[in-house]
Amino acid sequence: MSPVLLAFSALPPADPCRVEAWAGSKTYRPGNPVTVAVRLTPDKGWHTYWVNPGDSGSPPALDWKLPRGWSAAAVRFPVPKRIPTGEGLFSFGYEAPNVLLQRLTPPVTAGKEPSELTVTVSWVACREECVAGSSTLKITLRPGGGERDPVASEVIEAAEKRMPSALPKIGLRSFRSGGRIRLDVTGPVPWTADVARSYFFPADKDALDHSDGQGVAVSGRLLSLTLKPSTFGSAPPHRLRGVLAVPDSYLFLKKTPGLVIDVPIEASKLTEVSR
Repeated sequence: MSPVLLAFSALPPADPCRVEAWAGSKTYRPGNPVTVAVRLTPDKGWHTYWVNPGDSGSPPALDWKLPRGWSAAAVRFPVPKRIPTGEGLFSFGYEAPNVLLQRLTPPVTAGKEPSELTVTVSWVACREECVAGSSTLKITLRPGGGERDPVASEVIEAAEKRMPSALPKIGLRSFRSGGRIRLDVTGPVPWTADVARSYFFPADKDALDHSDGQGVAVSGRLLSLTLKPSTFGSAPPHRLRGVLAVPDSYLFLKKTPGLVIDVPIEASKLTEVSR
């Protein structure tokens, strides 16, 4: 599938995306991470994007200006949804408020003065047309005991429930088969039939053909997905990275909306996976 050109609106009447930010605590302890939440709320009919936007769009970016000695971990994105944007075209993103989470770590030694944390959030929101924008927000924290902020903590706790999980009891394997890529997910107990509605979102752009359906098969403890590689990548992928979205009702995964996937793609299947 060829890349899609976005039609950007030059003079929108108002930004179609609102951005807010919170820190999970009112104060910070030197050397202890602080979780921050950035919420993007697109207007009705608009959508924003996941880390891999799919066939069009661009993911949000968080650019922090931090005091000396502070560091920022990777941004965590909630499990996205598949959004049709044209004939055979799909974007990966959010049509509702979505919260990005990130950990900021202060130095182990800190003075008595407050620390000002400034983030510039760049985003793209699309409908028929697209609008690019940015918002600069500031969070001020004083050194202290890390007292919990009840409002921010509620936002962060709700956001955590929408994040994908890495579960140690899940077996993962990926290999090439007949021009396709197969992903095998083996659970400790048999899967239920509703898991056949699962969908794999690749983290790497142009790794897979998003227009092609994903074959899903369930047999006992084995869940298998058959994926079509993209013909527009610079080279065939060597790892399968992304999120496997699972039905909300699937309790075996402790109600997590998605499973983190990061496995090498083998040349071919060498041994039969236990079912």
